[in-house]
Amino acid sequence: MSLLLGLDLGGTNIKAAVIAATTDGIEVTATSTTRTPTTDADDILQALGAVATGHLATAPVSAVGMTFPGVIDPDTGIPTVTPNLPGDWAGVSVSRRLGELLGHQVAVLNDARAFTLAESEAGAAKGYAHVLAIVLGTGIGGGLVIGGRLHGGHDGIAGEFGHQTVVPDGPRCGCGNRGCIEAVARPSIIAASAGVATAEEAFELAAAGEDRAIRAVNEAVEHLAIGIANVHAIVAPDIVVIGGGVARVGAALLDPLRRAVARRIHLTPPEHLPLVTSHFGSYSGAVGAALWARDVERGGR
Repeated sequence: MSLLLGLDLGGTNIKAAVIAATTDGIEVTATSTTRTPTTDADDILQALGAVATGHLATAPVSAVGMTFPGVIDPDTGIPTVTPNLPGDWAGVSVSRRLGELLGHQVAVLNDARAFTLAESEAGAAKGYAHVLAIVLGTGIGGGLVIGGRLHGGHDGIAGEFGHQTVVPDGPRCGCGNRGCIEAVARPSIIAASAGVATAEEAFELAAAGEDRAIRAVNEAVEHLAIGIANVHAIVAPDIVVIGGGVARVGAALLDPLRRAVARRIHLTPPEHLPLVTSHFGSYSGAVGAALWARDVERGGR
């Protein structure tokens, strides 16, 4: 049985998962969560190294993968866009630096694409050929599976769901554009609009009928629905999988989002596009990073 380690670097937390990949599927054997440092790139890499070292000391891991919340040059492992992390990442080869700390090769993949890989191969979208995945976290990420394979596109940026423009000349996004979905509908914006601490609370209050929360949720899900309808018109996915902390509220998120999507999709019956939440929950990214490391080790990516 092969054990794989995945590290999921987020703007708030570093999550880790050790998984056993067998012919019967994926078994998560160990997990951990650590706060992401808020200082600089070196401190974040040191924290990643400490988390990984702890797991490597207790498990015979054959491959290590990690996610990065931004755009990574697939040839150099150097970030080119880092909207949701502190510090200067210019010229920092994430895979090489972490590999040096661990004495182990590290495969790196965008965080939302790792989420997509986990959920399509072994999670909520298993068995579907065409998948749209959306991650509602510190920012809003996404990924695509087309024809049963993770689709990276040119420079590996395909599936950046949160960087579709939905409000021309809207608020500035961390990517440099204006009016991106991430700039108008990320969880922190929803929470602030509802006057509460978290987006999860906003969705739950909206489901209970609180007026301010309803307005905040309706505005956000309208932007999300426009993005889903745009992707549907171009790619026609079989299923949409939604993850991130907000997905924990389940129906409080899915019900208003389904209604908004139904108002936007007219080329096919909207009920032909299921919207579901993730199977691996907050560890989908870490599981996907581990699977990516396996595939890179095999030479399949």
